[in-house]
Amino acid sequence: MATGARSSPDGTEFVIGNRAAEMFDVVLRICSPKKGGSTFPSYLRAEYTDELIRTARAFLKDVVTANCRRGTARSDLQSAAQGELAYLTFLVRTAYNNKWISERQHSLVFRHIGELTKRIWNWKKSDASG
Repeated sequence: MATGARSSPDGTEFVIGNRAAEMFDVVLRICSPKKGGSTFPSYLRAEYTDELIRTARAFLKDVVTANCRRGTARSDLQSAAQGELAYLTFLVRTAYNNKWISERQHSLVFRHIGELTKRIWNWKKSDASG
């Protein structure tokens, strides 16, 4: 995985950032109101979907910003990104357990979360050894 100076100018080689953007798109689709109405209860729809979107966006921002940093600044952003993924896991699991999102939506987000968790750990490990 290319990072920092080794990344291509358009970022096509930055796999973590690209996957984070894909996950953000999935979260946006889950949170968008459906034609027949949202599956989220009306009394918390705006708050809950805003929190999902905010968390996914914060993760994307932390990852992209970390790619431009070195040293402890990068490490701090990587750790923040891991925290955002943990919180997003909780939010998505809660939405699924309450049947606000489908099993397909849950699986799709969790595939991204699983892959990104591994990639962030490996990124941190490679930074620590290099």
